[in-house]
Amino acid sequence: MSSNFDPVMIELMRHEFIALSEEMNMAMRQTARSIIAKESSELSAALLTPRGEVIGQAMIYGLGYFTAVMPYLLKKFEGQFKPGDVYLTNDPYGGASHLPDIVLIRPLFWKGELCGFAAVVEHHTDIGGRYPGGMGSGSTDIYHEGLRLPAVKFYENDKPIEAVRQIIAANVRTPDDVLGDLDAAVAACRRGERGFNRLLEKHGRAAIENCYQNLYAHAAEAMRGVLRMIPDGTYRAENDWNDGAGVAVKLVLTLTAKDGEAILDFTGTGAQVPKAYNVPPDMLEHIISGYFFYFLGEADVPINSGLYAPVKVITPKGSVFNPNFPASVGGRGTMIWPTVELFYRVLSMAMPERMAAGNEGGSSSITFSTIMPDGRVAMITDIYGSCWGGRPMKDGMEGVMPLVLNQYLSSPTEAFEREVPIRLEGCGFVPDTGGPGKYRGGLSVYRSYRFLADGDLIFRTIKVGTVPQGSTGGRNGTPADFYLIRDGKRLDMDRIAVNEIKVKAGDVLFHVPHGAGGFGNPFERDPEKVLADVLDEKITPEYAEREYGVSVHIESETINLARTRMLRDDAAKAKSAAA
Repeated sequence: MSSNFDPVMIELMRHEFIALSEEMNMAMRQTARSIIAKESSELSAALLTPRGEVIGQAMIYGLGYFTAVMPYLLKKFEGQFKPGDVYLTNDPYGGASHLPDIVLIRPLFWKGELCGFAAVVEHHTDIGGRYPGGMGSGSTDIYHEGLRLPAVKFYENDKPIEAVRQIIAANVRTPDDVLGDLDAAVAACRRGERGFNRLLEKHGRAAIENCYQNLYAHAAEAMRGVLRMIPDGTYRAENDWNDGAGVAVKLVLTLTAKDGEAILDFTGTGAQVPKAYNVPPDMLEHIISGYFFYFLGEADVPINSGLYAPVKVITPKGSVFNPNFPASVGGRGTMIWPTVELFYRVLSMAMPERMAAGNEGGSSSITFSTIMPDGRVAMITDIYGSCWGGRPMKDGMEGVMPLVLNQYLSSPTEAFEREVPIRLEGCGFVPDTGGPGKYRGGLSVYRSYRFLADGDLIFRTIKVGTVPQGSTGGRNGTPADFYLIRDGKRLDMDRIAVNEIKVKAGDVLFHVPHGAGGFGNPFERDPEKVLADVLDEKITPEYAEREYGVSVHIESETINLARTRMLRDDAAKAKSAAA
């Protein structure tokens, strides 16, 4: 903490930094071309110091992208930055995540000196390569996965470098989307530059730097406060993960917590795999470290690089979490989700009273591409969530993304139906899928897509062969189901993590994700809550009686108190006898 401490000034600057990054986000979304940017919000913007630290960011997503990429950019171009420059990178071996995620960076100058950077990261519609969308699992090295940009200059003197634009356009399936979004990112960075220069003119560089140093210390101490919730000690968990298609890997995590600091050590994890499930180490650190942020709850904490200061992540070289070049990484999201669950399990060992039951296991997604009559490629990636597990004081939520995708949105139906020959024919709760508990697990939210043209489909689901676990007496959630309907007949798909298939016009993809696990003894659930679930058609009367011991009279919309008392007494006696 700086000795030159002005709390009013620091608080004002905290809001200024956040407001500027929010304005950059809005500028990006309002001028972007692709659905994934303007509707799904798979992007994030930030202001950075000349050292590459994040000064301010409106959302936690992307914090790790910028802090990971900047050391590579600074090493390659330090001393060469000029006003009007813009740089691009998507190199997973240079701090990025996977090739569809492009980081755009603009150096900022004030009075002739480099004073920081404005940056935007976005998941792009396509990046070329073997699979549309760049996330297919079958690639065996990064050369299969598309165009790799190892920190290249995109603009010079505020003018685009045409050769770079032509290279990008020639290597992606949706050049209008990709270049349109990159231009939007440039506009967003210019907006950040104008706002940052305004602050420098008003307050001076020394004052801005002092405020950032204090805010960095504030964020770091807030994170240490979160880590102090974890009892000092060492906690270890492991998971034998497989994709259902022949790829298996052992995942190991050891958490050491001590006095407000944490070490997350993945030593013991299996070697990199010959598919695209490998995870670049910087991506893993971003996801896992960022998860701690959510324990801050309602605390008003600045989002900057200080949040990472008390957390250390260790990933063995050559493992699935730190692969050797040129291992493929495009489908790393498939591996991220079991890793998040492993992390969640370790935290549940350390503080079970604070952790929810098992959730759906991550986000599912489809990528559909087709050739339109005019010869262009139409493509959509729709990433969607389903439900959370029952919590220590509340039921699980439904229709939400996993925590680590806190700002992601499912694409609005009207948006993708307008641009791609696909129709969302159904989306809704699936009764009796939430794991029973004192606090019920969230219900599965199904989706039904009809394809109106022949095309290529990449469908990712989560938790192959397993179900979300209940907690502290709560029961497990339900398994996923997915299949195609063709000419009125059900065609079962392979029970694997990623299906890459050809679909025909008229085919329907029907997907029921997992229902989440319950928290606590189901027979301790308030009968009135069970009645409300039955009346809301979240559970059936038969399920209420079997799983909760609550008898509901549908016609009168009341509880049969005598039968409910009998059912619960019988359950208590059976439990006592078993003990």
